[in-house]
Amino acid sequence: MIKLIATDLDGTLFYPKRRFTLLTKKNMKLLKDFSAAGGKIVLVTGRSRRVASKVGKKLNINISVLGCNGAFFYEDNEYKYDKPIDQQLFMKVYMKMRKNFGIIGWLLLDDTDIMKVSTPVVSNVIILIARLLNRFNFAYREKYLIGEKPFLDAVSSGKCYKLMPVFGMGKGGREKAKSAAIALEDLFGDQLDITIADVSLEITKKGTNKGNALRDYIKEKGISEDEVLVIGDADNDISMLSNFKHSFAMNSGEKEAKRVAKYHIDYVSDIRDCVLDENGKLKEFSEPKKI
Repeated sequence: MIKLIATDLDGTLFYPKRRFTLLTKKNMKLLKDFSAAGGKIVLVTGRSRRVASKVGKKLNINISVLGCNGAFFYEDNEYKYDKPIDQQLFMKVYMKMRKNFGIIGWLLLDDTDIMKVSTPVVSNVIILIARLLNRFNFAYREKYLIGEKPFLDAVSSGKCYKLMPVFGMGKGGREKAKSAAIALEDLFGDQLDITIADVSLEITKKGTNKGNALRDYIKEKGISEDEVLVIGDADNDISMLSNFKHSFAMNSGEKEAKRVAKYHIDYVSDIRDCVLDENGKLKEFSEPKKI
């Protein structure tokens, strides 16, 4: 019997995007019905708690969050545990990489709801573009501070869960991200986890990934791996998709994520018949009709 659904957000639960309502009606109904039947929902995301917490409020359900690729566990309005990057190591990476590989900006996710953004050159144009892009995300938008000073202040005073250098747009940005990932692996691969995320990198403490975080979580809750269903779409979901047998990748997702997942779906709501019977009760896992 599936007792827990662990789902990624962007590209997964948030697919297709609903910039005003956050979730599609079908995805909302699935999660509400699964919770009402006694199932547990865990959001396993690269984001901070801000947008993840919106999901719980939207559904009026107490949802647990494994955020920043598993760097923290947030439940019942508090951090239960976290795994921040060592501050000195953080600064070594930042100072080593900040003027290399054509990095156009850095994002820092910490234990606040405010993302810190540092750019090599802060101009009114860059700030305006960032604000416009964020504003047009509507329900998905983040709070942020731009400037190297608030960025470095956050490093010295807070807990840094995830660092993201951004390399530009399109194919050029993706190629730069790949080159930087190789260099970072050589320099810091024994101390950090480094994942390519399109035109950026996601850098977390060594051993910090979605798969490890979810295994630790279900062990604490007394749930077996056979009772867990996982859903994702991107490279940072691979550690989760490859280590749980009831694994689903989005058809719209990345090639490697689809390769390691056992099943493919168009929408998160497509798993309904796998986990709930015709009466809306939890049931033994059954394979999807479309595989």
